[in-house]
Amino acid sequence: MDPVWSSLPPYSPPLSVPPVHHTLALPSIIKTAGGPSPHPSLYAFDEHFALCYDAFPKGRKHLLLIPLSSPRTFEEMSASDLRLMSAIARLVCSQLRTSSDAIRPLAGFHAAPSLEPAHLHILPHGLVEGSRVKTVRHVVSFNSDFLVGVDDILTFIETGLGRGERVTVRMGAAKQIIEGKGCRCSGWRG
Repeated sequence: MDPVWSSLPPYSPPLSVPPVHHTLALPSIIKTAGGPSPHPSLYAFDEHFALCYDAFPKGRKHLLLIPLSSPRTFEEMSASDLRLMSAIARLVCSQLRTSSDAIRPLAGFHAAPSLEPAHLHILPHGLVEGSRVKTVRHVVSFNSDFLVGVDDILTFIETGLGRGERVTVRMGAAKQIIEGKGCRCSGWRG
């Protein structure tokens, strides 16, 4: 694993970012990784992944880990990439948390994401109510099976329930969860 993940800079999200349509936000951030003028939302990166600040944080600290290969969905990722993302998420959480943190961290993919490319949400302090947590949908999208943990995806792959190194997500079930039907609250989704 790249040493960049072992020594992260202080968490300091930008006060403002260049305006761009939300569907183009993540591609516009990751294309600057390694370039002369990194996007202000880019927090850290290596040759395989970019870690950026979430533009609409749902916790005290909310980051997105994005493979630079830009898979559209997490179903397009390999098991080895998912394992590495899980390890990076745990490192990020351990560095950004303090010993007094009582809330468990969250990390996972949205089952039916609204943005591409695929990105892993990392909330080292868990979901914290605040100005960006405005609706039940916000709470449910991070505290139910709508947030699919990396370990859950790997279990599908390793037990043969997935197709090769791909995972199929039932979008109907994801939609029911986000609408508040069939919710099951959860903790770490790593």
